[in-house]
Amino acid sequence: VFVRRYRRALTDRTPPPSAGDRAGFPIPPGDKTVVDSVCVYPVKALRGARHARVDLDAYGVKGDRRFMLYVDGPAPRFITQRQMPHLALMEAELVTGPGGREELVLRWRAPMSRAERLGLAAILPAATMHLQVPVNATGMRRVRVGIWSDEVETVDMGARVALWVSFWLGRRVRLCWTGDAFHRPVDARYTPDIALRGGKDLPQVSFGDGYPILLAGTASLQDLNRRLVAAGAEPVPMDRFRPNVVVHTTQPFDEDTWKRIRIGQVEYAVVKGCGRCKVPTIDQATGKAAPAPAASTSGLAEPVLTLSQYRKHGDDFYFGQNIIPLTTAG
Repeated sequence: VFVRRYRRALTDRTPPPSAGDRAGFPIPPGDKTVVDSVCVYPVKALRGARHARVDLDAYGVKGDRRFMLYVDGPAPRFITQRQMPHLALMEAELVTGPGGREELVLRWRAPMSRAERLGLAAILPAATMHLQVPVNATGMRRVRVGIWSDEVETVDMGARVALWVSFWLGRRVRLCWTGDAFHRPVDARYTPDIALRGGKDLPQVSFGDGYPILLAGTASLQDLNRRLVAAGAEPVPMDRFRPNVVVHTTQPFDEDTWKRIRIGQVEYAVVKGCGRCKVPTIDQATGKAAPAPAASTSGLAEPVLTLSQYRKHGDDFYFGQNIIPLTTAG
């Protein structure tokens, strides 16, 4: 699969677009980049799965971040690897189950526990759970959950999965679903007119941090790793940044200059760089966050520490680009 792209003069699209920028431009023929990989994360903050092909719907990649863990209480609130790095040890995948019904499969991928080493595995819950994805939310408990500055109506997935997830994570949490009538628009400040639905409505996002799809370039990671090694640190894999789409690039951060791209038959607006937090410091294979180097006066750990030295804009450090499909099929 190739990516066709239209370049923009700005190297960073963090300010709101001007009126001229919002109008959009045609994509010139022949400007191609190869898609390297595609990943879907059915549950926000859990490990995802690679796919050879994905479909789109009104929220972006179909099945991506449609479920989310939250802490219940007077003000239910989402939870991610920022608070619980070992969420990386739980894997989520959407599969077709018996009778053709869609199932969410959760797997606990941690190293062998002390109980298992002592031969007590029989008393532990199974490390895999199959959960049927509802066709609709009829009769299910609805709960309003805070996610960043939004508060959205979600559908709680019940006590069975809550108990299973809470056991393995060691904290009382619950799982919610977007349901069949979820509403959470993207930020209007960064959304070009060409991405508006029907010319007037903002695109929707599920439980992603703010936009439907995250894209990253291979040359950008290679450049970061070169700097990490030069600083005496270990290189990091792309999964630290949890992108949906990885494209093969030859110039570091070439994707910063793109404005509108086509992947397959679908066009996308490239709207905003992705500001980075603690998550890239978490090893997705072990669920452990890197400590800040002793010489770090900022308290930042790698690879965010190195990103802060050359990818800072305002208070954020950027890696990857948020993109919005201009259609919801393909």
